[in-house]
Amino acid sequence: MHAQQIRVRHKSLQIGFVDSMVIAAAERLKAEAIATLDLRHFSAVSIKGNPRLLPRDL
Repeated sequence: MHAQQIRVRHKSLQIGFVDSMVIAAAERLKAEAIATLDLRHFSAVSIKGNPRLLPRDL
C-alpha cells in the first residue's frame, strides 16, 4: 500500500510521513521485522505479513 493511503486510512492516529513510509516499505519488501520504539502507531496498524516489532517482540 502507498504511504499516503496508509496515512488516510489511519487518519485518527495522525501517523507521520516517515512512519507511513516505513510501513509501506515493510509491506512491499515483505519484512519479517521492523525496529521501532513507536509502538503507539506500529501496534495500531495492521501491517501485511505481520512483521515482528523489535525490540518489543524479542
